[in-house]
Order: sequence, then C-alpha cells, then structure tokens
Amino acid sequence: MTAHRSILNIAHRGGEAHAPENTFAAFDKAPSLGTNWVETDLRVSKDGEVVLIHDAAVERTTNGAGKVGEKNVAELKALDAGSWFDPQYAAERIPTLPEFFRRYRGKLHSMLEIKDVGRVEERLVELVAEMDVYGETVIIGSSWQALERVKSLDAQIEIGWTAFEPTDENVDRALNLGCHHIGISPHALTPEVVAEIKARGLPVRSTNVPNEAAMQHAVECGVMGMTINFPEKLAAYLRALETERGAGE
Repeated sequence: MTAHRSILNIAHRGGEAHAPENTFAAFDKAPSLGTNWVETDLRVSKDGEVVLIHDAAVERTTNGAGKVGEKNVAELKALDAGSWFDPQYAAERIPTLPEFFRRYRGKLHSMLEIKDVGRVEERLVELVAEMDVYGETVIIGSSWQALERVKSLDAQIEIGWTAFEPTDENVDRALNLGCHHIGISPHALTPEVVAEIKARGLPVRSTNVPNEAAMQHAVECGVMGMTINFPEKLAAYLRALETERGAGE
C-alpha cells in the first residue's frame, strides 16, 4: 500500500453532505462515498445513555427544542432528525451509541468525538468493551482531560487529541497521553511540521478541511488522514494520484 492509499478518509458526521448528519442514513452512505471511516459526536441523555448528536441543543438538526442533556432517550428518539435536511429523511432518528455499534461493528471504523466532557467517558468506555470494538474505534476530542480519563479507565482504547495547533507543548501532551494521533488544523499544516511530529512517533490527522484546496494541501503535507465533509472527492483525488504514480513507474 502506498502512502497516498493509506490516508484515512474520515467522513465528517457520516456522509453529511448527502444525508442528515449523525444519522444512519449518513453513515450508511459512507462506503458508496469511498470510505469505511466515519466521525460522529457523543453526548449524554438525561437518563445516562450516549447519543450521537453534535449540538448541545436539538433545534438545528431535529424538529424539537431544548437541550440534549435535559431529555431522556425516549424523548430524543421521538424527534424527527432528518426532515431539516430533506423531507425524504423524516424517519431518521438520533442514534444511540449501542445502536451504532450493533449496526456497524465489523463494517465501519469510527472516530467518536467527546462533546459532553465529564459525562460521556465512563459509559463510552463500558460500551467499547461490551461491544468489543477496540480495533475499529478511536476516541477523539479537543479536551485532553476527557481523553486522559478514557485512557485511565481502559488503556486499550485508542485516542486522538484534537490539539489544532502543532506546538511543542501540544505534541508533548499528546505523546504523554498515549495518543494514536494528533489532530491539527489545515491552516497550520506544512510538510515540515508533519514530518517533525511524525519523527517523534506521532501521526498527524488534519481536522475538518474546508475545501478541495485544503484537502490537497493536507495530502501533500503527509497527514495520516483527515476528517472531511466530502469524502467522495478525497477518494477520487487519491485514486487519481495512484493512477498518476502508476503511469510514472
């Protein structure tokens, strides 16, 4: 496998450009978009279950109102999580993490982003162990304290700290945490920065890329992967690079 082909193409909130974010409809589309990696967001319901939704409140992505943490699972599951995107997705619901694992275990790899810091970690660790998804799950987030807690609960779980900036202090912290990778903003990436961090034994993931120019720049810098809203474009770009490379050999 070449360096280009090994880049992780991580569909941000599933296939969110093609279906309502963080729903089964979005995750189901990932393989057809050229990837078996998805990213999603973790929050906790009032009754303690981990659910997949980005915002602290439900207004933007459902027909409901109020905060996620003030509703129990039954109330959250009653919401329409798809019509805001397109009426054809009216049947989509907010998934729970157990539902996600049952549906995609052995089929998709996931990067699970902790949003409710201090509330998600224990139940998340329990579920990873119960469902035995160690080899296909990486826990990510911008809170190093949350990731430290995850590691203290279960050292087997892979974590990736979204540090954004490639400072020496951030790289040191990621290494001390035992991170699988460090997440750096596209604007802060250069080939030299990525090479220096990799030389210290830490792969670099680009955080969400805003456009195709940033996508190509991240590839050229040598990242191990990127979280992206348009995974089909990255898949096509990587195929084109491989074709070009093959023609030149």
